[in-house]
Amino acid sequence: MSLSDAAGRGGRVVLLAVALALVVIALAKPTLLLSSGVFRHLVVFDITQSMNVGDATPADAAPTRLEHAKAAVLDAAAALPCGSEIGLGLFTGHRTFLVLAPVEVCASYADISEIVRAVDWRMAWAARSEVAKGVHSGLAVAKALGPATSLVFLTDGHEAPPLHAELRPRSTGDAGPVRGVLAGVGGSVPMPIPKLDPQGGSLGYWGAEDVLQVDELSLGRPTSVPESYAGYEDSNVADRIASGTEHLSTLRAAYLRSLASGLGLHYRHVGSADELTRAVQHPDLANETETLRGLRPLLAGAALLLVAGSYVVPGRWRGRGGAKVPWRRMQSRDRPRQDGPTVTPPGPHGQRPDRQILP
Repeated sequence: MSLSDAAGRGGRVVLLAVALALVVIALAKPTLLLSSGVFRHLVVFDITQSMNVGDATPADAAPTRLEHAKAAVLDAAAALPCGSEIGLGLFTGHRTFLVLAPVEVCASYADISEIVRAVDWRMAWAARSEVAKGVHSGLAVAKALGPATSLVFLTDGHEAPPLHAELRPRSTGDAGPVRGVLAGVGGSVPMPIPKLDPQGGSLGYWGAEDVLQVDELSLGRPTSVPESYAGYEDSNVADRIASGTEHLSTLRAAYLRSLASGLGLHYRHVGSADELTRAVQHPDLANETETLRGLRPLLAGAALLLVAGSYVVPGRWRGRGGAKVPWRRMQSRDRPRQDGPTVTPPGPHGQRPDRQILP
């Protein structure tokens, strides 16, 4: 056996031995403690009737705001790193209701998806949309879920009944410093709000006479003789009602941006699912944590590569006629001969072989 044969066989034995060792180690389910950034979100859906407007994207057959929000949340959840957690909530009336406490996204994605797909406007328990109060309520719920929990509130910002510009609800500060994102959904063109029956059938659209066009403070006290609230006077209520457009809905981006700024939250318009994915992975919302990562896939892959590599280590190879020959000898034996004329060696006295010297 030549040195090249021994080296080839020895190399294969070493590779296979190392591969076997990696497999044995993988069977022990080793783990590695790594420090990484993960997220813990409470995702709240606005399920009021304005979220049924179909203007979530510029497409002609655009999905409703609620359906677009649900699809964006599913994409964002799928993109979160393992170890992250998501909880789900609903907003209508003036408060946020917790549906699912935060669960790990990789292990529970199927459950999260099932609940998100089931979210429907018919789950609403009140025919009001006091968004600012709902955000304050959502912050309080997020705080109760732990200091690492951030709020992701998806809404079009449509307050119904409308708020007075100078008399907006203020946070009491009970929620504390909670991080989060107000995610705006909807278009910039005023659109009619669908009127639907309990089965989801269309009954037309809400008209100007069906909704309040001004805030309740401007309407005054509900007495037999209308009177203004103390310290507040508004003489053009009739004109504001006549020219009101509260029966039409758009994304109230400026209002949401102002609300977010006052609460120390981010604002992001969710025109596409990618925008929500980026928003929920903002570095300000990350929580540094140490997680155990399994090494079995890495070790198994390395073992497979070593086994495959053992078949390409130079050793004994097949030569002509199927006989095994050393690699170096095969190279010299199988080297092609050079074509050319045959050279006859000179005669004993250096003369040409076709000449003879007479005695």
